[in-house]
Amino acid sequence: MALVVGDLIRLVETPKERASGALAALGGVLGVANALDVDLNYGLDGTDFDAREQRYGKNYIEPEKPDSIFQLMMNAFQDLTIVVLTVAGLISLVLGLTINPTEHGQVNTEWIEGASIMFAVFLVITVTALNDYQKDKQFRSLNAVKEDEKIKVIRHGTPCEVSKFNLLVGDIVRVEMGDIIPADGIVFDANDLKLDESTMTGEIALLKKNTTNDPFLLSGTKVMEGVGKMLVICVGEFSQAGIISKLILGKKSTPLHNEPAKSTKDDLVNENTPFIFDTKDAEVPNAKKHVQVEEDVVSPLQGKLDRLTLLIGKIGLATALFVISTLVIRFSIKTFYY
Repeated sequence: MALVVGDLIRLVETPKERASGALAALGGVLGVANALDVDLNYGLDGTDFDAREQRYGKNYIEPEKPDSIFQLMMNAFQDLTIVVLTVAGLISLVLGLTINPTEHGQVNTEWIEGASIMFAVFLVITVTALNDYQKDKQFRSLNAVKEDEKIKVIRHGTPCEVSKFNLLVGDIVRVEMGDIIPADGIVFDANDLKLDESTMTGEIALLKKNTTNDPFLLSGTKVMEGVGKMLVICVGEFSQAGIISKLILGKKSTPLHNEPAKSTKDDLVNENTPFIFDTKDAEVPNAKKHVQVEEDVVSPLQGKLDRLTLLIGKIGLATALFVISTLVIRFSIKTFYY
């Protein structure tokens, strides 16, 4: 029986107490390997890499799109000092163009001060946005290099290393102490293999993995003890780490051309197998909340700088209002009383 992406995801999402039964219903690890057309001892032979990538996806999770230059400029404009300068510049520009008309053929230059302020504000916003864009681009490049790990696999019957992003469904991965699981898979040939799944399930205790007890390894978890081999069955955005990432970012699942619109009862692993995540309606409890909390955490120095900037902005605004009020009163007295 051929397995599609939905079947494999449902298999991984099977509750722990029914995991062994669900795997046995497919003929165990060997049955899944046969359905994926791979030999557990030989690994992939390299003849169908492109077809596997099209059928099951690639082991890459698309990051959140970077902010555009315009969005970064709008973010820079949120600074209180910039807002105060903009308001002051607009008022100065309007007053320079309306209250001081030209006389006796003289050229009106009163508007230059306001225009200069507006130009300075635009220059600061542009430079800040370009600087932020460049830093974000460099950070993404460094992060991509950091995430491009070498994974120990068996291909053509020979142990070798491949890029994490080139990992495919059907690959045989060798895992050992200290490794981060790069994709979802089924463990076999394990020797006292224990994992820390706290990042995925919140389980603090180390979980022992084997084909008879708890056969599924989840992407993003860490091997704490032992060694073993894993048959990769879900990669990229179809792995558990990828599904959670999409839910946090609010993305929808990417449909594959070979995925059926509806699965019949016979296509499921068994009738008790949980349904696939629907990234449109599903929610990860507290996921966005935790992300927001992390983003809101600032260092003590940054907090002091923010408070100082706010104080300077308030003083500048008060000074600007005082100057404007004084000029308006002076203009009114000269115009209406003398």
